[in-house]
Amino acid sequence: MAETVDRTGTFRAEVVSYGMKEYKSGAIGVNIVFRLLEFWHVPDDDNDPYWYDWAEQNHEVFGAFFVVKKDATLNQRTVNDLVEHLGWDGKFDSVNDGTWEPTQCQVSVKSELYEGETRMKASWLSSYDAVPQSGMATLDADKSKSLDAKFGGQIRALAGDKIRQTSKPSSPPPKAPVATADPNAELQQEGHGQTGPGGAGDIAF
Repeated sequence: MAETVDRTGTFRAEVVSYGMKEYKSGAIGVNIVFRLLEFWHVPDDDNDPYWYDWAEQNHEVFGAFFVVKKDATLNQRTVNDLVEHLGWDGKFDSVNDGTWEPTQCQVSVKSELYEGETRMKASWLSSYDAVPQSGMATLDADKSKSLDAKFGGQIRALAGDKIRQTSKPSSPPPKAPVATADPNAELQQEGHGQTGPGGAGDIAF
């Protein structure tokens, strides 16, 4: 008997069962149970991440993917993910009558708190051969420049005053007055003098 996965991360997976449910909110979810095949392992050292065989762990994870929102509108992002990454034909009947044949995919496993209990749940879907993002994703330099050219003027117009204020160089700090010789300086440095109004060791706040 399969067990629920015990960690978060990105896995390659196959679908073992699915169904469709209408929730009390009115939302329609495609409920899927995945069997986890490989785990994307990111070493603590400088070695490259790699896929680690996870099938022998016999782990599964459940996910609810809402194709219709509670306001009765289509959840386009989720529909696109199911079509692109799991081979859904876009027909509700194929889910409802079990004729849909999902492809293998990648799934992100997240932890969530539900009724006081932490549980693992399938979240984002990706294509089986996609390279998982390690760390923060960034754009290439050309894309970043094109975004600046397209939207930079609008951003500066919306937040111009704040941008101008934060971009001004700060004034150099005033020079500290030159201290006169203090005959008790050596005693204070050694902890024998007062460091605050309460005596040795006290600091005034």
